[in-house]
Amino acid sequence: MKKSLTFLLALVAACTLSARSFDGTQKIYLKANAVSWWTNDNCVQRAVLDNTTAVIGVIEDQERSIYAFTLPADDYTTIRFERCESAEAAAWNATGEIVIPDEGDYVTAFDQNSATATWTTYVPVGELVYNTYHIYVTNNTGWEAFYLYEWGSPNEISGGWPGADGSDFAFQVAEGENCALHLIFHNNVGEGVEGDRRVLFDITEARDYALVVSDTEAIEAPLPSAVNTLSQPTADGRKRIANGQLIITRDGRTYNALGTEIK
Repeated sequence: MKKSLTFLLALVAACTLSARSFDGTQKIYLKANAVSWWTNDNCVQRAVLDNTTAVIGVIEDQERSIYAFTLPADDYTTIRFERCESAEAAAWNATGEIVIPDEGDYVTAFDQNSATATWTTYVPVGELVYNTYHIYVTNNTGWEAFYLYEWGSPNEISGGWPGADGSDFAFQVAEGENCALHLIFHNNVGEGVEGDRRVLFDITEARDYALVVSDTEAIEAPLPSAVNTLSQPTADGRKRIANGQLIITRDGRTYNALGTEIK
């Protein structure tokens, strides 16, 4: 009896999903690199509507890895995104059956085999508003060389490998866009080479960060108001690098990257 009731409830839920009408000109957009490897191997991006109608994606914004799918005129309830070798080939990977909401046309987050996705409204790049954030780094590693390399979204902020040295790294994120940066602090010896040192840290929110990096880990530290104030250029505030660390001078006082006054 319990199994029958569960099946009945699932059937009722499926029947109550409302379809959304499309006129043949409207598009659904996918931020394909929300899953970092989703665009690898020069694959084709495909969407399948109601598990029946296939639509091939066309690159809309190369810089942001956004694909556009123009939906044929009809009413649709679900969409499944796939990556495949060709338009007719079986999918290498696919999402679950994602419910198309009443509003929104841009999927900014998704996952393989999952019917969960984040929807918003697509904004062309010319209309985007970008906010600037900082990663303040205190280097406690003792390494002879110290670099930050990152991959993910937004795109690289310190260039290709090995990245850049320093202690104040700025990155920009467009309003409404995801932030998923994978940081690699390293000594540029070379992967697999004796003496190679690496410390990893993931950023998932668009905001300022203060990180203390040791030989074994990167720990997020409090971001005092002093740092927030000094992160913006001011007439009487100056930044400099000393011994690989960010030193900030303001109003005759000296602070480190974490906002602690140095006396």
